[in-house]
Amino acid sequence: MMELQLPLQRDPIFDLLYPDDHSAEDRRALDEVAGEWATGDPAEVVRRILYYEKEGSMIGHGPSWSSTSLYDLLARRVSAPEIWASVIIELAGKAPLLAPFLFRTVEARREGWEYLLSQCLSIGPYADLAVSLVLRMSEPPSGLLSQALKEAPRFIETINSLCLWKVIDIATLKELLRHSSREVAVAAAAGEWASEPRGIVRKEVLDEWRAAVISASPFDVKEATSLQYWMGEMLKANPDLNGKGASVPWGPTHLSN
Repeated sequence: MMELQLPLQRDPIFDLLYPDDHSAEDRRALDEVAGEWATGDPAEVVRRILYYEKEGSMIGHGPSWSSTSLYDLLARRVSAPEIWASVIIELAGKAPLLAPFLFRTVEARREGWEYLLSQCLSIGPYADLAVSLVLRMSEPPSGLLSQALKEAPRFIETINSLCLWKVIDIATLKELLRHSSREVAVAAAAGEWASEPRGIVRKEVLDEWRAAVISASPFDVKEATSLQYWMGEMLKANPDLNGKGASVPWGPTHLSN
């Protein structure tokens, strides 16, 4: 008996989100989809996005340039990003989907923005994103800053990167350098020292930076991480700081890595 082979019908949205390559036409098509979806019901649209993400993951696709571009375009088009952010949280969407909506909500200080950030700080998959947004704020509310600082030890790489990019206000940077977690303090100190111009610490935080470096011991930094390398580089450049306040000084093995 001859089997009848029916062609599988392709979904144009799925193909747009997970293309084999990218083109200018893709960008225009993504913008059109964002414009159409922006006027739809947030819950229905988010569920549709989550469906495509699930289908994509089943064949090995993670977040793509196209999918993250669509999320950003959509967040720019919607009139109430805070509602969309709430729906994404309620439906357990992933952080890359939430990020542009939460960013727009915070940037524009939309209604309920502080509550949304506080909520995200307490939800594991969103905490890294929320910590980053709070630390980058100019004069963040004290309650949010306290929450973000409490979560900071879980996101050492994020702390280091933000300090390296110099996107944290001086007052917040001082809080990080004085953090009770020495690994957080070292991450901030290393980011400040490694930023351009490398090896130059701004005078506004110099005292806090020196204190963070002086008090850190090899046991405060996980092995085989970039922080160990940068700690060695900082102490090579400032040998007078080694062993002044740390319970265990940094030895030649650390400084030669």
